[in-house]
Amino acid sequence: MKIILLLFILSCIHSQLVAQHFDKIVGVRMGTSPEFFYEKENSEEMSSLRIMGGFRQGGRQLTVMKIIRNYSFEEFPANVSFYYGYGIHTGTIRWNEKTIDSHGYYWKNKHAPVIGLTALVGLQYHLTGYPISITCDAKPLFDFWGSSIFKSHPLNIAFGAIYHF
Repeated sequence: MKIILLLFILSCIHSQLVAQHFDKIVGVRMGTSPEFFYEKENSEEMSSLRIMGGFRQGGRQLTVMKIIRNYSFEEFPANVSFYYGYGIHTGTIRWNEKTIDSHGYYWKNKHAPVIGLTALVGLQYHLTGYPISITCDAKPLFDFWGSSIFKSHPLNIAFGAIYHF
């Protein structure tokens, strides 16, 4: 009897989750620069606004992006969607700089503010019947200020997990 009651409760919870319309997302990207993010979807435009906070090169970074989703690729299974986006980032970074003086050379710890452009391309796998998705994406960065005038980071690849609510 307890097992039947437990199965009934789980099936009710499952049907409640399936019936909801999810328009907010929280998630985590775990790659070369770990990040947490919050996203608010606009289902009419198939786009969303994503705010990301994370750590990169010993500093902190804040990113704001517009994400565009495409669910209509026939080459992909029904649970897989393609997304891409663009935005800006700002924060701080740290690096070591070689300094030479009359006593020889040594490494000096430097830090500076950074600002730049960000892009994002990825695939998202939606778990059927659950408000959870798994992602794999690439997020190249272009810094216009920081350790040098212009610096690119083309291989920021990460796996992630998303919770829809």
